[in-house]
Amino acid sequence: MIRSVFLSLGLFVVLCGGMFLVTDRIVFDASYPQVSEIPVLKNFTSLNSDHQHELAPPDWMPFSLLAFGAVTVLYSIALPKKQV
Repeated sequence: MIRSVFLSLGLFVVLCGGMFLVTDRIVFDASYPQVSEIPVLKNFTSLNSDHQHELAPPDWMPFSLLAFGAVTVLYSIALPKKQV
């Protein structure tokens, strides 16, 4: 159970890092005002002239997410199998 949780969490983080690697910024519609209220993303979001929330991750974020996700996936593979 723990092994699959770590594997899925690691894959999710790797995919998010890959997504941030190919995008420069993400623009949310005005109907999502709660995006700027997320504590982790508060420093990376801004409000543009059309009153849309814009997420512009710094250059280090994709590589950090890719590295963290890859280490988590490798950790989940290295966990010992459940003894019955």
